[in-house]
Amino acid sequence: MVYAHADATKAIRCGYSAIKKALEELIDETKQKPECRLEATGLVTSMENLETGIMASLWDKVLQRYMLQDPKIDLNSAICLFDSLIEFTGSQRARFTFFEQKGQELTGSNEYPEENRRKRKRNTQMDTYVLYHDAPGTTENSEVETPSDRFRVDSFLPVIDKLQLALTKCRAAYSTISGKFGFLRRLTSISAEEMHKYAKVLVDSYPSDLEPELSSELLFFSSILKSDFASECDYLSSKKNDAPEIWMHRVMMGNPALRNSLPNVGTMLSIFLSLMMTNCSGERSFSVLKKVKNYLRASMGQHKMSNLSLLTLEHGMMDLLDVDELISCFATLKSRKVSL
Repeated sequence: MVYAHADATKAIRCGYSAIKKALEELIDETKQKPECRLEATGLVTSMENLETGIMASLWDKVLQRYMLQDPKIDLNSAICLFDSLIEFTGSQRARFTFFEQKGQELTGSNEYPEENRRKRKRNTQMDTYVLYHDAPGTTENSEVETPSDRFRVDSFLPVIDKLQLALTKCRAAYSTISGKFGFLRRLTSISAEEMHKYAKVLVDSYPSDLEPELSSELLFFSSILKSDFASECDYLSSKKNDAPEIWMHRVMMGNPALRNSLPNVGTMLSIFLSLMMTNCSGERSFSVLKKVKNYLRASMGQHKMSNLSLLTLEHGMMDLLDVDELISCFATLKSRKVSL
């Protein structure tokens, strides 16, 4: 989904003038509906604003660096990407002048809409009272903010701060999982004591999938990776392009005897590689809400609305259920009749 947003912002930035020209032609077309022409007029007015050009340039710059939706990225690599993204996003705070220039190039405007509006006169009757009560920024000598500074403080910086905070929260969530498997990249260099500690954490986390013998199997597998056996593996040619964990899995899958002798290592690698880094939200749920939350269900709670939305989304599975049996079970549970 991030890729789609990145492509959309790039298309807007690259075709800004062409989109604006097409909208202007739509406005001049008398055969179009008045609602369509009015909406096009609003879009053109918005595209002529300097703020729109600044935000288009900012989001295009930021989203082009988001490579977290690549299905080939594993969790350990994603943590490093999160660190670089957080640092990159924070570095954009001091580049407002750069984005302002890019916005001017896109829109062809050097003024903010606020500069053309009537300025409101500030009430100065209470200035003397406020001065003696130590309220900063309200005296006659206080510096007046420019529209550029006001937009930077009210819109530009909050967007970057919220984005950086969201990235930090996502990194913390993925770090919990990656902390259990992060030692795999140092498997050939860590000591036996550390390997035993990490193996115990994995066995405690996945007791139904891994056995206590994982520690000894990891020690043996580490020795194999250091030997000539791994270097002679047919899958070594992809080691430079794949993550170390993927290469280890290729080594295991390339030798059935090794896979049978180290079952816990193979299971551990399969678990790690099946933990997908990509994530997205179900956008189709918004269209479902139009069907579920209508004017007859205006007072419906969040829990019931979520359940009804889920039933609507998974209507294919609902069609396979026996409704009569469900009604009978529900009636039996809710029945107030006493059996004689």
